[in-house]
Amino acid sequence: YLLGGLWLAAIGVLALLISVAVILLWKGKKAAKRMFCVLLGLGVGAVWFFAYGAFTLAPAQRADGSTLSLTAEATDYSYETEYGIAVEASVRLEGKPFAARLYIDSKEPVSPGDRISGSFRLRFTGPEGEESSTYLSGAGIQLLGYSKDDVTIDHTQDASFRHFPARVRRAVLEKIAQVFPADVVPFAKALVL
Repeated sequence: YLLGGLWLAAIGVLALLISVAVILLWKGKKAAKRMFCVLLGLGVGAVWFFAYGAFTLAPAQRADGSTLSLTAEATDYSYETEYGIAVEASVRLEGKPFAARLYIDSKEPVSPGDRISGSFRLRFTGPEGEESSTYLSGAGIQLLGYSKDDVTIDHTQDASFRHFPARVRRAVLEKIAQVFPADVVPFAKALVL
């Protein structure tokens, strides 16, 4: 989070070069082996994070702040917000899937598997984005989308296996709300899920 972009790549390459130099110069010493392992791990990790950001997350970073016409697939049930609903969805940008939280100016409920089409203003949640959020990016949500025009929701009756966990989660939460007293429900939900 502190360093990104080319700084991260430079640190990674430098750590890899130093690790090779350490193992070559101090062969057979225990301290050299330990230092080699630490520097190798640091170098590989830094290069990995740089490559992930530069290649995998690049389409989401480029979409930050822009308004695009999208078709998304809901991956969870919607919930009400002050201005409409919010729903977790999968969005494709440049052929790559990204997890997004879409905010829609509608009260129409959305279920897993439903198709959502419309124009959305996108925000990237990573450190380089306008809507930087360590909570959202840590939860695996790379984009936030705010509806700009009317949104079309195509409901599906598809009982796809990939949406099975969301359906089970909702059924368990509803059962907890039925079984436990109101003051215990939040604690029980936190313990179970």
